[in-house]
Amino acid sequence: MFLFTGYIRARYAKFDFMGQDGYTESYDPRFAIAYVATGPVNDVKPSLVQGCAFVSLDSTAVGAFGATDLEISNNVVVNPVGNGIVTTSDNTRIENNLVANLLWTGSYDGRNEPFNIRYEAGIYAIGSHGLHMADNYVAGSERVGYRVPGQDCDDPYTPAVLNYAVGNLMGYGVFPPPKEDILKQKDTQTCVRISDIAAFRSIDYGFYYQNDLNVNLHKIIVADNQVSIFPMVIGPNPLTHECGDQRVDVTDSILIGSTDNCANMQSPSGVYMTNSGHCRGDKGPNGARLGLLFPQITGGGNGAPFKPCGNIMSYNPICGGGSVTGTVFAHFGQCSYALSLSTNNDDLQFYLSSSSNLKVDVDDNFLLYYPRPTVGKINPADCVDMDCDAMKKALLRDDGTLAGSPAYFIPKSEWQWGGDPRRGLNDARVPKDMLTFPNGTVITVDQLAPNGRGISRVAGQCTLKGSASTFEYYKCANVKYELLVIESLDADTETRRLSPVAILQDGYIDLINGPQDHGWCNGYTCQKRVSLFHALVRPGLPVSVYLTSVQPDKMRYFMMDGQADSCVVVSFYYQNPNRIDVYTDGGSHYELPKNGKYETKGGKQIFKLLNDPGVDYIPTCSDPHGSNYIDRDARLQYFVLKGNAEIQLSKANVVIVSFGLPAMTVEEFFGANIVENLAAMLNIPLEKVRVVSIVSSAGSGRKRRSTSTLAVVLEIGDEPPASATDNTEPVVDIADLVMTACQDGSLDTSLSTSGIQCEEIIIGGHVYQPVEPAGLRFLQTLKPSHEGVPFTVQPKVRAYDDNDNLIDNMGIVEDPWKITATLRAGTGHANAVLGGTVTVTTANGWANFTDLQISHKGSGYIIDFQISYPLSAAALNLKVSTDPFDVMAVPLTSGVHSMTMDNIVTNEVMTLTLELRDSTTNKPIPDINWRGHTFAASCDTLMEFEEGSLTGTLSGQFEPSTGHVAFTDWRFTGYGLVYISCQVESVPAEYDFYSFHKVVVLSPAQDAIVVTANSIVTVRYNLDYDLTLPDVAAAKQLEQATVNYFNKKYPEIIISDSSISKGSIIVTFTVEGRTANVTSVLSSICTDISAGTPIQIASNNLTLDGYMLVDGTDYYSSCTSESKKEGLHPGYIALIVILCLLVVAAVVFIVVYKVVIKPKSKTHDESSHNPADRRTGFYYIDNGRTVFLAAGLTGKHGFYTQTQAAGRPESSAPPITTLYDETPGYTIIRRSPLPPDTDAEVAMKRAVTPTD
Repeated sequence: MFLFTGYIRARYAKFDFMGQDGYTESYDPRFAIAYVATGPVNDVKPSLVQGCAFVSLDSTAVGAFGATDLEISNNVVVNPVGNGIVTTSDNTRIENNLVANLLWTGSYDGRNEPFNIRYEAGIYAIGSHGLHMADNYVAGSERVGYRVPGQDCDDPYTPAVLNYAVGNLMGYGVFPPPKEDILKQKDTQTCVRISDIAAFRSIDYGFYYQNDLNVNLHKIIVADNQVSIFPMVIGPNPLTHECGDQRVDVTDSILIGSTDNCANMQSPSGVYMTNSGHCRGDKGPNGARLGLLFPQITGGGNGAPFKPCGNIMSYNPICGGGSVTGTVFAHFGQCSYALSLSTNNDDLQFYLSSSSNLKVDVDDNFLLYYPRPTVGKINPADCVDMDCDAMKKALLRDDGTLAGSPAYFIPKSEWQWGGDPRRGLNDARVPKDMLTFPNGTVITVDQLAPNGRGISRVAGQCTLKGSASTFEYYKCANVKYELLVIESLDADTETRRLSPVAILQDGYIDLINGPQDHGWCNGYTCQKRVSLFHALVRPGLPVSVYLTSVQPDKMRYFMMDGQADSCVVVSFYYQNPNRIDVYTDGGSHYELPKNGKYETKGGKQIFKLLNDPGVDYIPTCSDPHGSNYIDRDARLQYFVLKGNAEIQLSKANVVIVSFGLPAMTVEEFFGANIVENLAAMLNIPLEKVRVVSIVSSAGSGRKRRSTSTLAVVLEIGDEPPASATDNTEPVVDIADLVMTACQDGSLDTSLSTSGIQCEEIIIGGHVYQPVEPAGLRFLQTLKPSHEGVPFTVQPKVRAYDDNDNLIDNMGIVEDPWKITATLRAGTGHANAVLGGTVTVTTANGWANFTDLQISHKGSGYIIDFQISYPLSAAALNLKVSTDPFDVMAVPLTSGVHSMTMDNIVTNEVMTLTLELRDSTTNKPIPDINWRGHTFAASCDTLMEFEEGSLTGTLSGQFEPSTGHVAFTDWRFTGYGLVYISCQVESVPAEYDFYSFHKVVVLSPAQDAIVVTANSIVTVRYNLDYDLTLPDVAAAKQLEQATVNYFNKKYPEIIISDSSISKGSIIVTFTVEGRTANVTSVLSSICTDISAGTPIQIASNNLTLDGYMLVDGTDYYSSCTSESKKEGLHPGYIALIVILCLLVVAAVVFIVVYKVVIKPKSKTHDESSHNPADRRTGFYYIDNGRTVFLAAGLTGKHGFYTQTQAAGRPESSAPPITTLYDETPGYTIIRRSPLPPDTDAEVAMKRAVTPTD
């Protein structure tokens, strides 16, 4: 096979009805003209498409795949299907072409393909390099005008003649990689410049951009589009903690809102519109057009165009921004807004800076649109319980060329504060710590923020704009704002919720919620939200930040793209009093606090925090970036932020210990060497123990639990590391030692000081208040069961202190105390053992035992519970004991351990192995000789079956080593369902009980049946279950007799899986066999039932009623004799029809009479006196009285669902129980076959009640 590569030079030719639909791949493009791997255009292969007309095609007009330097110019393409012109080649020149009326492949030729997501374009050049495109015109595309790659922003701009896109769904479109558009022209490219395109009257978007490259829209023109510019840049996911530098910039362009004064705002219709509905452009109030949307920067693509084009599907990145410069805004007003947020992004829409722009005919009221948050997002799967932040934390900076004078535009963040409760925004959401002073004084939100709610602003300089009914924002003149980023760096950033985050500045309080949940876990929301917050703050003023929950171990703060002269002093409240270390330079440099210093002691540098009275350590903006101060009393960390430099906060890995010391001065404290003794007790260097504060009780506002006169706070652990990533020694062991010493009473001895009281120990997120236990008590006492099984109610033990208060912490979480249960010697059975988990670990002060048990029955047992760990606490000898209690003997039964797995066939050997079991739990007894018993079993059939018998060894001894008795030579001489009754007796004579075991014996003929069908059959005896079947043996006998009646009569099938249950007496079994046989037998069983099948048991006959289910469904409605009639004579059918018509006429007459005639006369008694109208039913005569059981058109069916009314106790019931069926035409009288207290009852059962 030879492959010839040639060329085509088409000039001034017309191509009609060409191309083949569906073949668009680069290896087989069936276009009007397709160049495939033709190589460079040169003198040998001078390919060219110029001045041609392409009309009414079935595919694309021209495609170039591997054709370098091809020129496509001056052509007219009308009615192409799919793309108009396609190139993925290098250096293609596309000039002065007209592509009109582009048909979408999903609606072409009558199609309706809702899942067709191809967004074809008039000119498609994604994947090409060095494209030159100028002076083209694409109109009427049912999808996109242009999908082309643009240029690298670092390359010099070369002007070109404008390319026009008019009347398309999208003028210019780029979708997210990797499945869609790859725009890079070279590997190092980070930004794409899109230029020299004009998009007019686009149905959805003039320019739709979604890609991972920054974008610069340069020298473009947009007019009369629903959304002129939608810019979405994909940046790093915030979970990477990478800031990134994502940008959207619009330069030297023209944005026109409405050239026609809103006269042509219309939406076309058709399948191509319907099937692109999820990509409709945003709309403003009353459907208004929107000009430039704020930068939509996200941590991942949104799946467009398969998913809605305007939505977000991932967290917003940490950093990003946009600008519009040197651009003309013209004709915005009435039905169009110049700048707007997206209505589909509730997380964060990044700031926009405006400079050197020009306004022409722009109504100030239509300059900016800040939509309201979407209330539908307040749900557990999205923003949870309050609005997300996008619509409340947007920022527009203008140099005055749009606003008339320099101004910042901020949203009305306080909208619905205290209003609509669905918004979750009110004073109750302010963190409680923010409203409480260190001395315990509580203030109101009004006192905290006297100037109001929302973002800090300046009265008289911030003017409220917009409309209260649709949207509002503040225009602030001569007031600067910055975006303060607050970020958790912990691994649990998605699972530990910190919000609402409160921002207090200049008497204003604002709340931040953070991004919404974007995850899907096994089809459900993940309920994860990244802890990343962006606050709008005014530089030069202090800012207070409060979290709703405990602070992360590591955090980061900075002003996003902060201006060089911007500065804020942040005071951050930390709930956990561990020291907070401050780092700059990306966490690589430790910043010593203004109240911190290093002292030389013993030749070592020892870190120390100062707290000198009257000294103001709080930093100001005159201090360098990173200056900080720790106010441990108020638990505030102050630090200075400048420009866009960041601060990292790291919670110190230390233990905080608070002591109370009696009658001691500060000088005496240091003279007593308490710190030195503590270091020795902990076996750590002295420099690791630092005194945080020493306060006498007279000067302390803290409530104390004793009369101590000196409050001492110590910090134990390493000094601040040089960088935020340096490791420090773990301090869990230190906290454990201190906690144990406080609780076991050894601290006084270790520190050589008496009267020390441990007030508080803090490590990580845990705060402990050590209390020395005075004793143990039961919070739940045990309730014994029988021997060998866990107690019915298990004990729960708690420790209490001298004041009889329960103690919540026994040791620290990482090393809790343990309590052990011990069976007291000399109580109960001499050989008894306490089993289960006898030592449990305390949790939150609770010692919860779960499976304690005693091995032997006995009386007067006592169990002691005592602290067993740590050993120093065990020496306290604190214990609590149970009252004496008895344990009963285990109730036994026998169960099948194993039996023959294959079919059991007449006269073939089968095996059966029994084991002893606890009758209440059905679990095997592991040691049957636990109290010196031996057990023997004797078995036989419960009743005769099908003229057969059980032969072989029918008795045996249970083996003590295995707990089993095996019968290995049994044979059955008959076939059918067999219940085997086994009596088990013990020596000594303590146990004597019966158990019953079901066996299905097949005849040789049944064993040979090939099963191809099966059905579950349910039949019924319309008798009282409890009166008819007084014990288990009687029920099993009736089950066996019923099954074997059909088993004997229909040997061509197998009956298995039988059961008997209440309601009245229900017998269920499975019929198996060949399909034809199963179908035939089902019909025959129904016939038997309709004929009144008598089932003989002992000397009694029971009759099945007309009820039969097959696979849960009525079989021919019922198996009465009527159900088997062949049909009615046609004369009878005619008579029935006539009677039905007469009944209908009578009903109509009665209704008319009652509604029309009767109301005009007097009121009558509505009860019927006609005997024929009386309802039918069953009456049950019991204990000399009559009880109505059921009523209806067929009382027999209703009887099944009724519950028997209570009467005289069964033991005193009369021997005759009669059912009267009062349905007209029935005179059946039934007599119970097994009346109580008769010889028949004794004859039926071959079992006795188990003894203890």
